[in-house]
Amino acid sequence: MLFRSGADVVKVEPPGGDRSRRHGPFTDDRDDPEQSALFLHLNTNKRSIVAEPDSDVVDRLTAGADVVVESGPPGTAPIARWRAANPRLVVASVTGFGQDGPYAGYRGDDIAYYALGGPMHATGVIEREPLKLAGNLLQYQCGAVGAVAVLGALRRAEATGVGTAIDVSNLETQVGSIDRRINYLLWRQWTGRIVERPPAYGQALLPFGYYPATDGHVAIIVVANWIPKLLDVLDDDELRERFSTPAWMTDPETGGHLDAVIYNWLSTRTKVEAMQEAQAGKWPVTALNRPTDLLVDEHFNARGFFAPVEHPAAGTYLTPGPGWRMDGGWVLRHRPPLLDEHREEILAELDRLGLRDNTIVVFRSEEHTSELQSHHDL
Repeated sequence: MLFRSGADVVKVEPPGGDRSRRHGPFTDDRDDPEQSALFLHLNTNKRSIVAEPDSDVVDRLTAGADVVVESGPPGTAPIARWRAANPRLVVASVTGFGQDGPYAGYRGDDIAYYALGGPMHATGVIEREPLKLAGNLLQYQCGAVGAVAVLGALRRAEATGVGTAIDVSNLETQVGSIDRRINYLLWRQWTGRIVERPPAYGQALLPFGYYPATDGHVAIIVVANWIPKLLDVLDDDELRERFSTPAWMTDPETGGHLDAVIYNWLSTRTKVEAMQEAQAGKWPVTALNRPTDLLVDEHFNARGFFAPVEHPAAGTYLTPGPGWRMDGGWVLRHRPPLLDEHREEILAELDRLGLRDNTIVVFRSEEHTSELQSHHDL
């Protein structure tokens, strides 16, 4: 996340480029390392230079940097050498399992961290095997946690002139995060019982789930104290009569009748129209957006969240901004780099010994980094 906050980030790529360049999707389905959507997303506002890990170029970069982020195998980065040359240097070593311990040499990906870290035990329904949630959220979360640690270490370096070596473990990031797995750990310690996955939801008197609109689906949840708001939005006389006395709670036809009214109401509304109408009545109905829906969403457009990028290989596309605003908003400083694009520029800066403050070196070890491990960019 630091690259979105004004830092000058130099990405040191191994010969052939960072492995994320080989992950699709690609523009027009062409397997081109300069057109990887994943790489473009992760490397906005960075500069690229190709160098071997033990090269003089890397040593010279780290000598003038404030931060180095590296994800080589534990113990392989010459951190002591870098810090001897630059005592203020902050080094963040991001790995799957940390710099020591029995798992330190293991490679990992999102499903491994999700399984070993405990949350998979709690996801999915009890009638089936444990289920991983989609995507690579855990690795992005690890990057965010590492960024916070780097910011704290930078403040310390400013105050004391002494840098820090930070050991960021993806697995431990997950286990220590604020979600239900911590509650489960405490539940076990306090009660001696293990919390199991919940059973599949059955039919309920009040709506809970996903309902079709004219162009997709909405998520609907109704609890008893929301019934007056639901009735105001749906404006159905028969439904008002049914809910006018407590008898609806013992009527087995309540759920089916209410579903029928909701289906009819949604049959003439888009998912956004339904959401806006329900929200105006204080009834929580939410549109289920596809990723492409976000590009035309009025809220994102009003806030200028997406910025156009013109890339010499990938063409013009929109990229998301940061999840925060500072005074004056935010500015896309430069597009993602082509492989080794800034070599001459960076070497010239090194020759002049004029590296700017807040330079961050992001170093990747191709030998160690798994296909998904390379998503850890801070």
